[in-house]
Amino acid sequence: MITRKKVRGATRKCKAMINDINEQTSVFPMDEKYREYGYWNTGRLPYYLLNSTKTPAKVKRAFMQTLVSQTQHLINIKPIDEKTRVFASIELPNLSYSAIEIFFGDKHYSNFFERNVEEPTWIPLPPHRNIAKEYAMAIPEGMTVRGYKEICIWEGRRFIAELWFIGEIE
Repeated sequence: MITRKKVRGATRKCKAMINDINEQTSVFPMDEKYREYGYWNTGRLPYYLLNSTKTPAKVKRAFMQTLVSQTQHLINIKPIDEKTRVFASIELPNLSYSAIEIFFGDKHYSNFFERNVEEPTWIPLPPHRNIAKEYAMAIPEGMTVRGYKEICIWEGRRFIAELWFIGEIE
């Protein structure tokens, strides 16, 4: 949900959020419970900051760039394991649903991207769309970018969003 509420101290709050993401991703999550679950992610982020129309574009861009940069960091430090996949998932316009995702094993990764269900529907975005250009982000070489239009009907209401996946998604 997008809000129009003014966000006071957006730059300060963004720096704190970026520091939190950097701290969460400073080391590769190795806890055995994550391998049992099949995945790990950074979790939800402060809704009021990321989804306000009053939040400056540079704050939102810094947040998205941090997700991409820390995804690359995790890819660089992950243990040698061909079945572990790391990628950033960015949802627009609801940035608070964005996260860094790690899947342990092909089964969990395949289940995440399998869209043989009615809801939500993912439609691939056209090739001319480019989140890096649209938001002036730097995508490290070797990272794959894939975008989808998501259509979801929940409690009789229709929601449309864009989902962007950046990282090890091939």
